[in-house]
Amino acid sequence: MLRDLTPATRYAIIEMGAYRRGEIARLTEMARPRIGILTAISPQHGALFGSLDAVREAKSELVASLPQDGVAILNADDPVLLKLAASVSHCEVLLYGRNPSAHVRCLRTETIEVGLRLTCSTPHGPLTLTSPLLGEHQVSNILAATAAALSCGVSPKDIEARLPTVTPPPRT
Repeated sequence: MLRDLTPATRYAIIEMGAYRRGEIARLTEMARPRIGILTAISPQHGALFGSLDAVREAKSELVASLPQDGVAILNADDPVLLKLAASVSHCEVLLYGRNPSAHVRCLRTETIEVGLRLTCSTPHGPLTLTSPLLGEHQVSNILAATAAALSCGVSPKDIEARLPTVTPPPRT
């Protein structure tokens, strides 16, 4: 996948997974991310890692790999990630979620005929986001993507204009 990137490539979204500690660190050596998003530290991976602490340590490798001009985008609704955010000092941290400490914060959600409408506060001012994605579980994904877009310099107006054009995967 990395070989397919060219000098004309502005952004690449790369999902990194791990079955043991050290794997995300190895992946970040290859990809060298400037932005890293962590959505959750949950017991879901406990069988692979043995404990929630081990999951946190493995996923924290992404944040540790970020450069000084990087941005760690963390879910403020996850208490483990909120605690991790407080310990990051080498790069910017941008929190997203419903938690009052979130920088990109969902204040209100409503289901509308075409999907979801979110009223949000951001460091760039308020946003009204309309998404064709269905389900309350998509709110966190939309907020994470919004935080990443803002970190890349995308204007709030462009985010509001482009989100409605997202095409949901088939049969979802």
